[in-house]
Amino acid sequence: MPYNETAPQLWDAAARHLADASALLGLPAPTRCECAPCKQHRVGAMYLGGYAVECALKAYAIRKHAKTRWQEVVDLMRKSLKLGGGDGHSLRQLLKAAGLDLTIAPQVNKRFNLCVTEWVPPDKLRYRDTVPSISAAKALVAAAADVHDWIRRQP
Repeated sequence: MPYNETAPQLWDAAARHLADASALLGLPAPTRCECAPCKQHRVGAMYLGGYAVECALKAYAIRKHAKTRWQEVVDLMRKSLKLGGGDGHSLRQLLKAAGLDLTIAPQVNKRFNLCVTEWVPPDKLRYRDTVPSISAAKALVAAAADVHDWIRRQP
């Protein structure tokens, strides 16, 4: 839903994000966020879980291509992959940039697909007007942790 958010959706998203940020620092929420699910910070947890996979893929791609910065990878792969702007958040595009083959790790592939389905595009989470179930949030964060750990172990 990029660029199609309503003012109430954005106000709600802003309140949730401030509540999440405050919770991470152990502070009381600076805004009123009355719904009980928001207090569990499900959307924030899911967003951060997916973002961890994005960062891990970018870090691996930088190392694989012997570069020092992400922009160098974007420039190197400009002709074969779109990695700039919003495409730089596509977990599938980033997996291609990293050159990793998930078919050799079926369980990790399954976990990666869960991350793609639930996280991409990140706007799906950032601006959503419904709160996911606690089980969906836990599943995404656990999947993200598994994928992150697998990427980290790759040569």
